[in-house]
Amino acid sequence: MVDASQVVAWCTAAGHAVSARPGEPVLALELGGSGGRPARVELGSGDEPLRFVATVPAAGTGLETDLLDGVLAVVAIARPALVDVRRDPEGAAEASVTLYPDGVTRHSVLAALDELVKTRYAIEEALESACQAQALRAALAGAAREPNPVGEPDVAGEPASDEEAAAPTEVAAVASGPSGEPMAATGWASAPAAPASTTPEPPAPRWCYVEGAVPVQGLDGSGRVDGHLQPGRWYQWVAEEGGWARVADPEGTLEGWADPAQLRFQRA
Repeated sequence: MVDASQVVAWCTAAGHAVSARPGEPVLALELGGSGGRPARVELGSGDEPLRFVATVPAAGTGLETDLLDGVLAVVAIARPALVDVRRDPEGAAEASVTLYPDGVTRHSVLAALDELVKTRYAIEEALESACQAQALRAALAGAAREPNPVGEPDVAGEPASDEEAAAPTEVAAVASGPSGEPMAATGWASAPAAPASTTPEPPAPRWCYVEGAVPVQGLDGSGRVDGHLQPGRWYQWVAEEGGWARVADPEGTLEGWADPAQLRFQRA
């Protein structure tokens, strides 16, 4: 059986405050002296081992049980074999160091106390990191649900009003020449309303927009810039050939070739 008075003397000499009551199998321990981190020493009886135990409250962290168990398992893997880390019945994180009676010496007791202090610190650091990671995931999930920035069409926008639903929306037809190349239509119908200060209802497929001014080269292949696509408006995507996108202003004022990498298409 472990000599309780000897354990108390060793703990006190190492600077840890110990409160003992005669005949009780548990000693109250304050790591680092009075006012330090609370812990306890379970003396056991007979051949039962001596256990140094410290708990770290986890109820206020907001971590889910599975995540808490995973964090504690990671901490336990990095500690020596005689150190155990797990969740106690009350949901707190518990660290314990076990010494068997035949191995209890001044050196082993002081080493156990040192491991208990280090393990408790490792648990606190791991819980703080897990809480920060959980908060970051929640923030990112919330940001993903926020409306898109102004000027970018949002498929999940507000439903159209009765007047908007009743208004006809026509898409200009694209005729094909003898070679099969798409040709400009001769009478563009009214395009959907341009993106305004609020997120618009998305138009029919094959429409695109830009986030900055994009030059449009003429259809004659000369490389001449006939105009620019401007943010805040919808443009008809006509075709793509040779790494260039053929786009047109639905009002019929501009049609030509633009860099497709600078176009933003309606999302399905």
